[in-house]
Amino acid sequence: MYAPTSLSEAAAYLVIENTNRPDTLVSISSPLATAVRPHRQETTGSMVQMIPISHLVIPRGVTQFAPGGTHLMLTDLNRVVVRGDSVTLTLSFSLAGTRTIQLPVIDYGDSPPVATEHPR
Repeated sequence: MYAPTSLSEAAAYLVIENTNRPDTLVSISSPLATAVRPHRQETTGSMVQMIPISHLVIPRGVTQFAPGGTHLMLTDLNRVVVRGDSVTLTLSFSLAGTRTIQLPVIDYGDSPPVATEHPR
């Protein structure tokens, strides 16, 4: 996750490796934020929009959340996080159940951090 510049929101990126049949990511939460929702970025001409995704299908294989594409938006943060901190995310899948992961916080310009989850 990139260190946010304010308490209003932050973007998080990760990789999910699904070794089984397709699953659906139905909810995400974090003690750091009021809400965590997947978004995808769409560019039309010079306009960039963030489109919320209500339920995200995770196909078999690797799904990457990355800048410029699908990512997680954490909103209404309850504290400042800085490089070196870690953020807890709880991901709930329709088949694989609940998984809790830790994402390291880095500065903008650094390579995105990666947390890999293996739903079963």
